Amino acid sequence: MFGLRDEKQMEKNMHFSEILKKMQKTEKNAINQMYLNEIIMKWKKVEQVVENNLTKENVDLFAKSLTDFTKEMTNKKFRINKTGGFKSSSDLFSVKYIDDILSLIIEKHSITKEKGVYWGLQTFSMNSLPCPENIEILKKNKNFDKFKSPKLLQLVKRLDLQYRIVGTRVFAKQTLSIPIIIFYTYRNFHEESFIRIEHLAKLAKKTYPKAKTIVVAETIDKDLVSILKSTDLVSVFVLRRQYKSSKTNPISSSVINGLEQKILSIVNDSPKINYSEIETGIFD
Repeated sequence: MFGLRDEKQMEKNMHFSEILKKMQKTEKNAINQMYLNEIIMKWKKVEQVVENNLTKENVDLFAKSLTDFTKEMTNKKFRINKTGGFKSSSDLFSVKYIDDILSLIIEKHSITKEKGVYWGLQTFSMNSLPCPENIEILKKNKNFDKFKSPKLLQLVKRLDLQYRIVGTRVFAKQTLSIPIIIFYTYRNFHEESFIRIEHLAKLAKKTYPKAKTIVVAETIDKDLVSILKSTDLVSVFVLRRQYKSSKTNPISSSVINGLEQKILSIVNDSPKINYSEIETGIFD
């Protein structure tokens, strides 16, 4: 379904890089500017690993560079204090780097080169033309209301439709965004987040029955594992292959590889591989 693209044509749009650029432009505190320069130098080591592509050969090195970077970001000096530092809510301490892992996989396989396929923070269509809530909607409003999901990190297929009710002359036009894969990223994945995600996953499947929902997190709450084994709505990839703890494992290249295989199996409609253990870091 999706072809490969020449590595030289690939454009890198690293989410975390954009965060650093914006902060560097607006930060006025001299100490924070110094901290930002230090963080940028450390992040560049991650960028250098995937400068050409996220190849099979450098996934191990990529995972190690992310492990080193995330460890550096736990340094207390970067947290807000009397002289400087950043708030805990700052994007610096977010898991936007996970968005970069996803983008690198999407870019590597040229998935968005397929016509009508879009990647990024966007909505999907609900209550769309192929499946209105009831036929009365069409009677009362020929251009019936189309509801949108919240903005989510996802891969969608957009369709432009033109239609009319038989017996009428006026055509209506509508663009539908069909969810292919919806992604959620967390530091730690817990039950409260799962409840919201499961609800949105059901809404996505109402729009497109083959829609998939994937969670990528550093760690997972142990109590959530039994719940995951009883649902087929959500696949979960735990990058550190561990439950939430004061000690952290390194980020696993095998989980990144498993995530890539999962994405490709969805867009190519291939059989999936079943995992369900913390040792693998994959619940699918």
